[in-house]
Amino acid sequence: MHGGCFLFIILAVPINSPFHLTAHNVSSREIEVTWDYVEDPRLVLGNLQGFLLYFLEANASDYFPDDKTLRTHYTYTRRSTRVGGLEIFRRYNISVAARTVKGAGPRNDSVIVRTHGEGKWTVLVRSCNPLNLEKKITGRFCP
Repeated sequence: MHGGCFLFIILAVPINSPFHLTAHNVSSREIEVTWDYVEDPRLVLGNLQGFLLYFLEANASDYFPDDKTLRTHYTYTRRSTRVGGLEIFRRYNISVAARTVKGAGPRNDSVIVRTHGEGKWTVLVRSCNPLNLEKKITGRFCP
């Protein structure tokens, strides 16, 4: 076209991953996961459709084995979600990836969260002293 201008938009999967991933129990069978994400068009490479949360029961390691089937949970563009229907007293690997219409980008480093038994809660408090001591506080939910 003479005198005109062409605009090419290349759509692809995001090249950046979410960061500041945290996960904690809401109940004995439900967790809440939160994260941050930089929604820069130079990194997203398309319209951000949401996020794909990957979770898998943890083994002795904290990575996702290639031979395991990951459970997934789709979110929209908000930066948190809750996942229910989990087993009590289990550890889960959690990871998140941004997604466009072309697919999901790279996952962030996984975190591990442990579900607890019915009616109990546990908080792990890590001190900031040189000995890096840990203290476990356990109690019961009030009805």
